Amino acid sequence: MSLLIFTLAIIVLLFLRIPVAFAFFIPSVVYILAKPDFPLGAVIQQVSIGLESFVLVVVPMFILMGNLANAIGATERLFQFIQSLIGQVRGSLGYVNVWVGMIFAWMSGVAVADAAALSRIQVPAMQRAGYPFGFSAGLTAASSLMGAIMPPSLPAVIYAVTAGVSLGAMLLAGILPAVMIALVLSAYVYVWARKRPELRRPRASVAEIAATGRSAIPILLTPVILVGGILGGIVTPTEASALAVLYMLLLAAFYRTVSWRSMFGVFRQTAETTGGVMLIVATSQLAGYILTLERAPTLVTELFLGFTDNQFVFLATLNIILLLAGIFFELSAMIVVLVAVLAPVSAAYGVDPVHLGIILIFNFLIGSVSPPVGLILSVISSALKAPMSEINKGAWPVLVPLVICLILITFVPALSLAIPTALGLVR
Repeated sequence: MSLLIFTLAIIVLLFLRIPVAFAFFIPSVVYILAKPDFPLGAVIQQVSIGLESFVLVVVPMFILMGNLANAIGATERLFQFIQSLIGQVRGSLGYVNVWVGMIFAWMSGVAVADAAALSRIQVPAMQRAGYPFGFSAGLTAASSLMGAIMPPSLPAVIYAVTAGVSLGAMLLAGILPAVMIALVLSAYVYVWARKRPELRRPRASVAEIAATGRSAIPILLTPVILVGGILGGIVTPTEASALAVLYMLLLAAFYRTVSWRSMFGVFRQTAETTGGVMLIVATSQLAGYILTLERAPTLVTELFLGFTDNQFVFLATLNIILLLAGIFFELSAMIVVLVAVLAPVSAAYGVDPVHLGIILIFNFLIGSVSPPVGLILSVISSALKAPMSEINKGAWPVLVPLVICLILITFVPALSLAIPTALGLVR
């Protein structure tokens, strides 16, 4: 009964839009006060455990890198360059939308930030070229999801800390799934545009390609520093994040598009976002500890094993549950709590914890673009000052390719594990 009341309290507070950290902290405090024999020292211990991991150093670095990328106009530069390369292809701006989203994902780590940055540039450009608003907004929402899968993925960092898996393995596990998402979305664009010959642009001149290339190519070197350094064993993920931030600062000086005033805003926004993330990690760690005390992992494991002993059925059921949860709840907030419950269950079915992390993250990402209350849809609606009803219309069709991606990610573990396994990060 205590477990049921505690869980329902968190769910109700999240539904009421109480700040996530307080939605975890308030029920935890009430639970503690209701247990006279509860060791109060454990509260401070669990909160500090949630924050003491050295891996969390990358959080402010990754957030700062994404904010700097926005400040130097990375999205617009990439958009213009890729558009100049493939503008003559039918439906070219759809492909540009997808691949700009993928490239920008290397410099961000949060899908919400990607959605805000990409939508302001890409959706108006697509509308001016004759693309329907709903298609443009829905595709942009789907493209932004790669920001939370591709390194530097902030949810992957939080998951790695919580689940106790290698940060390098978790970051690199997102590369092939993100590439697959880009390919499936490109196929979606191809099917949509195949009977729309009017959606072609004149072929760009060599001079135009060279001009846009000079502006964008320095930005394209960021993934080389970040992921190339990790893959090559030259630097750790933490060191790579610091080097990537340093490179972004050099780009800001090179482009001369960031004033001292705006730079102060970048650092302030980074501090605010980092503080919010850390507060969520700390309070959700405490909530996860209470769930463990109430034997939630054991109860859930017994429930699933009593239902089926088939890994396929377990993963299919898990996807349905996570998809529904992802519509209503924010990803980073739920990772810590869900890992405490799901890790033992998944281990019982032989699911690798790194693979589980990618499944969990992508389920919640699909939920964030699912009408009627998807978080990313709300962000795009706010960024474009467009009614949610119009955004929702464009989001429904794009769920089909995203669900196809989810099925492949779930039932083809090699998509997530091939790179980490090749590097010896996963057995």
